[in-house]
Amino acid sequence: MLDIELRKAAKVASTALEATKDFILKNAEEKSPLREEDIDRFVFDSIVDQGAYPTPIGFMYFPKSVCVSVNECIVHGVPTTRPLDFGDKINIDITAFIDGHHGDNNLTVFYGKP
Repeated sequence: MLDIELRKAAKVASTALEATKDFILKNAEEKSPLREEDIDRFVFDSIVDQGAYPTPIGFMYFPKSVCVSVNECIVHGVPTTRPLDFGDKINIDITAFIDGHHGDNNLTVFYGKP
């Protein structure tokens, strides 16, 4: 039973991650301005819509739903209102909590052509 619950948590996180990747790529393709905070809001909604909760909120005082690390920031970046530049490398680290378990996934994408 534990295996099924862990898989469910991982699936929530991976579904949110895939949707977030598409969100970023669509904004880049349309040359729409995008801020790290926009990504955070998208991730929050994506996780909550699946009946889960974003693990990072409040963990060791972390204020956001997702870790967004841009360019030289290696890991666990806190989303800000800074607008992204076309060509930025963005690492998205999503963790979701559901049914007593955490699922964690991460991916790196470029916001436009690097």
